[in-house]
Amino acid sequence: TQGGITSMFNLLALFLFALGLGGLLQESGILKTFLDTFFSRVNSVQTLVPTSMVASYIGTAILGTASASIALVGTMLKPLYKKQRLKPQNLSRLMEDTATQGAVAIPWNGNAIFAAAALGVAPLTFMPFLFLAFFTPIFTLLYGWTGFTMLKMDEEEEQEVD
Repeated sequence: TQGGITSMFNLLALFLFALGLGGLLQESGILKTFLDTFFSRVNSVQTLVPTSMVASYIGTAILGTASASIALVGTMLKPLYKKQRLKPQNLSRLMEDTATQGAVAIPWNGNAIFAAAALGVAPLTFMPFLFLAFFTPIFTLLYGWTGFTMLKMDEEEEQEVD
């Protein structure tokens, strides 16, 4: 083929299917019920960060795209970050560290399929070279456990977030 939009139709169809599935899971309440089991035990920053990471990876795996996971899981996590008085930047960084960078490591994810098509190899072929996707979560956990770079809101900022 000569390329163009017709050669990308399979990828476009996968993205549309993933978005439809994400909408179905959100509107039916299945995803919220599933994620609420993780959220019920969150009582500190040290438990919030790993719980957020697991929820982000699960969302990315189930929904098939990082953007759908960020939108759905990030929205569900926002109140928990506010409860811990953490600035929204912390949630944004965590979602980028896990959903965006980890998406390419999930072979059926749209990001991995796009990368595989661009490289001309199967998704599992480039898996050993995903250093950033594998090392970033380690630092994210360390930052969460130690509180390093976890920015807290002051009272004025807390009122602005509402």
